[in-house]
Amino acid sequence: MQRARPSSKQLVSVYRWRVAAKTDTEAPHWTATPAVVHQEYSENSEGINNYVFFSNPLEDASPVLVRATIQSARLAAPVVSYLIPWQNQLGIGWFTCGGNFQFAFGEECTVLFEAIDAAGNRSRPTGRPVPFQAPPRPASYR
Repeated sequence: MQRARPSSKQLVSVYRWRVAAKTDTEAPHWTATPAVVHQEYSENSEGINNYVFFSNPLEDASPVLVRATIQSARLAAPVVSYLIPWQNQLGIGWFTCGGNFQFAFGEECTVLFEAIDAAGNRSRPTGRPVPFQAPPRPASYR
């Protein structure tokens, strides 16, 4: 965080990437369209898990952020979230103590992925938005 102007009280976020590897001049490349690999709804003493994991078929020479644009009929406008791949997966939803999106049970959604690498190169979006359904509420929670 830094001040917008020296005398201003307004703070703005400034993001910087530092690349220690050789120069990355190629955009990230999707080898396939991401697909749902796991989804879960569960409750525990820590909170609620309500998420969907997608595969991350992405190749690049440097670290990557993935821009996910999530849309559903419930939302007036799409939700944009930046994801850090974890164990070669992309997670959307709520993970016990926090997250990037809260699903309604069984909600029909779409997500469009775009990758941005540490050198600032952008991939093409994954094509058409990927349709998926939010985790259903288990019968034991009804």
